[in-house]
Amino acid sequence: MRSNVYSLLACLALGLFVTGCGLFQTRDPESPVTSSGINPPATSPEMVVQNFIAAVQQKNLQDYQKLFSDSLTGNRAFVFVPTAEAAVRYGSVFGRWSSSSESQYFRNVLSSLPSTAYPSLAFLNQRIVRFQSDSAIISAEYLLIMPHKLTTVTTTFAGRADFYTAPDKNQSWTIYRWVDVMTKRDSSWSDCKGAFAQ
Repeated sequence: MRSNVYSLLACLALGLFVTGCGLFQTRDPESPVTSSGINPPATSPEMVVQNFIAAVQQKNLQDYQKLFSDSLTGNRAFVFVPTAEAAVRYGSVFGRWSSSSESQYFRNVLSSLPSTAYPSLAFLNQRIVRFQSDSAIISAEYLLIMPHKLTTVTTTFAGRADFYTAPDKNQSWTIYRWVDVMTKRDSSWSDCKGAFAQ
């Protein structure tokens, strides 16, 4: 009889434990994982610029990397030509610039942003300077606001960007050459890159 009482108490304790801990209760479904704005492949030179703006403003390193040609996926390695002033100031940095350098700069600048801060980028007076079936040059004045935490560098950058674009092996347009032209002293995109390259 005692064993029946102990068995009954053990079953009751187990029943209370199982129902009390919520082991068999249904959970609320989790929200689906959403993409952080993956841009479609650029099927035109203009779309490269649209994807460029989206990647910067969304702080999307993966999409930013896709904007630039490399010798594996494109016909040309990426080249960045800084302003003359920045080339002198950051000579050792720009002397060996590549698509990997471009990615590293962007990674560094993103890590210096507060988590709630987002860059702002506008291209003004955008025009195609030259268009051929296998390449195009797009020129645009830019205004970049990068609300970083570095006190020795401005947060507002302005200038003119000349993007040399071409389709890669997958027929997605990429930037293979970027020439930065100064329009305001010490605040070109080259200055931003030079400051955050290391």
